Amino acid sequence: MQNPDDELHTIGGFTVCTNGLAAYRDYHGVRPRERVRQDQVEIAKTFLNLCRRMKSVQPKTCPINGTLKHDIERWARQYVGRGAVIVAALELGITIEPYYGIGPRDEDDEFEPVCAIIGVNIRDVERIMKEV
Repeated sequence: MQNPDDELHTIGGFTVCTNGLAAYRDYHGVRPRERVRQDQVEIAKTFLNLCRRMKSVQPKTCPINGTLKHDIERWARQYVGRGAVIVAALELGITIEPYYGIGPRDEDDEFEPVCAIIGVNIRDVERIMKEV
């Protein structure tokens, strides 16, 4: 039997699926992990190339992949997965930082973070979105 993780992107020390860095759970349970689509990665790369890279990756100065995903979708008028944003950043050599969110994590939470802070200037993203 083939391991479903064999189909996932492994880049820069991270394993990335369509949902982000790892499977996530909601009231339906744990979501299945699926491979990131390269066409979505290319759309995200085009957008990220319009932004300046940040030396320091911080949630106050850099966007989180989930929010950035929606901005890229509005800009491109096409669906882009959270994982595609992460893979695009890593393929371009942009620093990412796993993001656990705000507040304490559950003590029984053994899941990896789904989100990542993407090392581009959030003001550039805001400027691009004003033009849309």
